[in-house]
Amino acid sequence: MHLTDSPVVQWVERTLGGDGQPIQLAGLALLGYGVLQVVEGVGLWGGWRWAEYLTVIATSLLVPLEVYELIEGASLLKAAALVINLAAVAYLIYKGRLFGTRGGHEAYLDEVRRTTLPGELVSALGRNPSILTSRRIV
Repeated sequence: MHLTDSPVVQWVERTLGGDGQPIQLAGLALLGYGVLQVVEGVGLWGGWRWAEYLTVIATSLLVPLEVYELIEGASLLKAAALVINLAAVAYLIYKGRLFGTRGGHEAYLDEVRRTTLPGELVSALGRNPSILTSRRIV
């Protein structure tokens, strides 16, 4: 059976326009979202700060869709999904000190210096832990 013979695909094509183009666009959108998730995962795994911002932005991308779905047909499940997504975005911003919250980047660096093992080791050696987050460790 060919994919275009599927009743689900035929229904989606009829609903979105009928020429197969919407299916291709949906496929490209899913491919782009998959690439976004891979980049985000690699960035978070590597501990890069930009990946935290990317995570907040990627998580926020679903909010307009959830609001639209809620407007089209409200249900408890849709409302719960929206609330959970908004709570996740708020938590990521709060915990990561993103966009200037809770002191912003400087407070984040200070927290890293104080609460990580390398920071404690450098302090135990009598050196300033700020060298851990400077461009050059001397």
